[in-house]
Amino acid sequence: MFVSRRLTRLALARSLPKCQHNTRIIPPRPSATAAYSSTRTLLVPVASGSVSKADAIVEKLRTTPHILEVHGFYKALVDELRAEKRDKNIARTSPLSEEDLNDLIDVLAVSGRPADLQRIHDVFSDMHSLFGVRPSVHHHTNIIRRLIERGNAHIVENWLLKMPSSCGHFIPTHEQYHMFLEAFLNVEPFGFVRNAILSMRKTGCLPNSETFLILFQARWKAAEIENKIPHVIVFSRLLDEIKMEGAIYDPELLNLLYDNYESRGYPVYAEEIRAAYLGIFSDSSSSRRNQHRLWRAKLAAVAQTRGLKSAVDLYLNEAEKDGYDASSAALSILRHSRHIDDLRFVEEKLSIQADSSHWAMLIANSARADNPAEALTLYEGSREAGIVPDARLVAPLIRILCRSTSKIPNDDNLVQALAIYDDLVAVAPAKEKQKLDKTQHSQGPDSDIYQNLLRGVATSSDIGKYYGTAMSLLEDMKSRGVTVEDTFTASSLIVVLMRRSTDATEALDVYRGLRDSLDEKGCAVVLNCFCKLAFDGNLPIPSLTNYFEIVNDMRRRGLKITGEVYTILLHHIAKLGTEVRKQKSDSDPDTLERLINTTRRTHDLITLDASISPDAYLWNQLMDAYQRLGCFADACRVWDTMYVCGRYNQASVSIILDACGYAGAWPMAKRICGRLFQDRFVFNIRNWNSWLECLCRLGRINDAVKVACVDMGKVPDSIPPDVESIKILMKFARNTTQHVEVRSRIQRHLPELWKTLPKEYW
Repeated sequence: MFVSRRLTRLALARSLPKCQHNTRIIPPRPSATAAYSSTRTLLVPVASGSVSKADAIVEKLRTTPHILEVHGFYKALVDELRAEKRDKNIARTSPLSEEDLNDLIDVLAVSGRPADLQRIHDVFSDMHSLFGVRPSVHHHTNIIRRLIERGNAHIVENWLLKMPSSCGHFIPTHEQYHMFLEAFLNVEPFGFVRNAILSMRKTGCLPNSETFLILFQARWKAAEIENKIPHVIVFSRLLDEIKMEGAIYDPELLNLLYDNYESRGYPVYAEEIRAAYLGIFSDSSSSRRNQHRLWRAKLAAVAQTRGLKSAVDLYLNEAEKDGYDASSAALSILRHSRHIDDLRFVEEKLSIQADSSHWAMLIANSARADNPAEALTLYEGSREAGIVPDARLVAPLIRILCRSTSKIPNDDNLVQALAIYDDLVAVAPAKEKQKLDKTQHSQGPDSDIYQNLLRGVATSSDIGKYYGTAMSLLEDMKSRGVTVEDTFTASSLIVVLMRRSTDATEALDVYRGLRDSLDEKGCAVVLNCFCKLAFDGNLPIPSLTNYFEIVNDMRRRGLKITGEVYTILLHHIAKLGTEVRKQKSDSDPDTLERLINTTRRTHDLITLDASISPDAYLWNQLMDAYQRLGCFADACRVWDTMYVCGRYNQASVSIILDACGYAGAWPMAKRICGRLFQDRFVFNIRNWNSWLECLCRLGRINDAVKVACVDMGKVPDSIPPDVESIKILMKFARNTTQHVEVRSRIQRHLPELWKTLPKEYW
């Protein structure tokens, strides 16, 4: 199959066949020894004629007819290669060539299931260390092309948005984004295209003239579908938006707007839009500025795809002669860099002294790659180089230090963020606020910096310690003319004040006083905080009356109510349920009953709420809450509702199987799995492991061993077991008389997997 894939790639075909189960994953080669004669080696070649375990696994990977088997064989290959690297006496060439890896990634991307996309991330992580191949932006281009073929725009966009923080930390290219946008131009609504373009800036790929052309093409497509001619004011507003995004005069875009009106018989509108365009971009029409824009994009692309040296040579040989200044060229060349060595190299070759903008570029890229330690090192390097901090330099660093994604707040990060803020304030005293667009940067703290600092304070572990800091930040915002009435600032301030409240009434009063600035996202932050409030040392069991007072107030204010208002509450109850059941002897006997009653009343409210249509995620949260509270019958009723409605997913299956295992309900577990297997529902590895654990908890260890050794990876649409599967079996067999037998069966049926098991399970 992969031979034909290679030929199709060379022919630049846009539509490739889906992966078929009767084809091979990687084409076999004439012989094991001939296949690995490349000069690109990890250490030294294996002796001619020898066939290692890794070679045998590669052969299985090449000949398997099922994509699901790729996961097991690839993991086994990686484990074996790592074992060989630990053994200094074994050294070899890479068993998979770069072409093999490309083909492997192709197949996984075409399949495109969550498990397959995660395996692509694994392949990227192993590429250099195990196979001697450096991940490149071209690998991402191939993945994006395959994901586009699957037709799910949201999966493609999610891949692009996550590129800077995963798989080599690459910033998406304009080619990749435009390929994505053009593919779905006639499929997705205009709002999707518009939001996708607006989100590009988050990845570090700034929209350019071609991007904006796609945006306006999408708007005209939407007009055709609606059978309406947009008024000039519609496009005038879009033109204002793209200018804020950095657009400059582009005659091609002007022609697009003019011609579309004129060709539809609206010459007056055509002249009006020409006048509006020239009025907005009248100061951007110089040919020199357009030429510099082209050099900016070209140098960044060359640096990303061919390296810094090639980009520097291009500048010195061509761009410099065209009048493009060295400082701007350095910014373009460093567009995707994150290391001080890169900066020093560019400084030396272009004979410049890096300024704040160059350091800010590197720090922003490190923050985008989710590497706060690296970003901090760069910031310290900038200070040592005598750089005066400004908002552009410190904002990405403060943002990543104050993020609230970790389960346990890190106050050390908050201290660092506040120290960096103090550095900025010291060199930028308060002045009258300037109105800035998205292409300009404040010297002193701006709204983005304050919002992130307040969010960090709101999520800190010791709110009493940082309460004064929050009030001081608010005063600083007012003195600098920074608005305090946006939803981000208001929600953080409400959280700070709520956490200092002495009772629910006081907390609600805080909400009422500041609610006017909140939108749906801000209200979700407030609801999440309100759930967790604990008074007088009691467990934070929220009052439904008080909680839904906030929800009903959202309705009165015209805010959209979604299932999120229920999932926030149910997630919190589920966590409390787990804590209470673990500490049953130390907790109030009425606490568990109160949580159960709260969950059942919430269930009733979900059923009666005509404004929402519960999805799988909401049902999962409800079922999980019942399961964690020990309400097995209730969990089963939720599952039955989900199954009948068809609103369940793989997470749902794991939850109900866990519930069956803990409740000792073999008939129910058997019925559920029987139906799912009959429906050909595809289990992921978590589902299989949940099924193994369920069988073990029900005392059916022999059945669990049979599933792992005989069924998984062998019956159609199944996945081979992993190390976690074996751990589950050994954990439950350890305290039984079957321990030796279970170990023997696993060693006999799954010898390669057994070798990867930690020794404490042997």
